[in-house]
Amino acid sequence: MTTQDPISSLLTTIRNGQLSHKLFVVHYKSKSLVRILNVLIKEGFIVGYSTVTSKDLILLKIFLKYHENGAPLINQIIRVSKPGQRIYFKISDLKEFKNSLGIYILSTTKGIISDIEARRVNIGGEVLCKIF
Repeated sequence: MTTQDPISSLLTTIRNGQLSHKLFVVHYKSKSLVRILNVLIKEGFIVGYSTVTSKDLILLKIFLKYHENGAPLINQIIRVSKPGQRIYFKISDLKEFKNSLGIYILSTTKGIISDIEARRVNIGGEVLCKIF
């Protein structure tokens, strides 16, 4: 399965799954999407994921996370850099999002990392999305 913007597709799948209070969502697998999911796990926005094989497809089963009262943990998930318009930031220009409660996910020379990790290693890059 191909799409013009796989990252947007993943973010929309997660957003829709959270809004409909699903325990998990299913999305096709790619290396970049797995790296984004690893950042989301590390920062505590999702529980985890597993790989599922269905006929010819390799899919990701993404387990979503909720607050104790049942409210979705992710309130906002926004694609920043798009295929037609790439957005790059130096780490000094990247401001904290939602008083450090939200994160940016960046594609850098060190791989796909959160803005917290990017500040630690002092490196900027392409801002893929922001999550709160």
